[in-house]
Amino acid sequence: MDKNNFTSLIQTICRLSVIARESGLLALDEEWGERGEIEDALLEYGLSLIVDGMFGETVREMMEAKAGDTYKTTEELLRKKIVIEGIMLIHDGEPTESLKEKLCSYLDG
Repeated sequence: MDKNNFTSLIQTICRLSVIARESGLLALDEEWGERGEIEDALLEYGLSLIVDGMFGETVREMMEAKAGDTYKTTEELLRKKIVIEGIMLIHDGEPTESLKEKLCSYLDG
């Protein structure tokens, strides 16, 4: 498992968390959506859901459905889990440091 790829993903999610906590969820669309800097399609989809005001469990269900069976390897499944949990934590307003700790704990397991 290449932890550098996951570390980069977690850093991106943390930056999104900071934006959401400082400026609100709608700022995510302005700050990241327009720049096209999100390379992960599932992360981008999750952001669009929370920016559009979808409710928590609906976001999770829609992301799971969108991901479907496209994630097959252990690394892909871990990436999916980190992205979905990251989006859910941003949606719930989790403090960024706590969010980072929770997501990094997936790399230790």
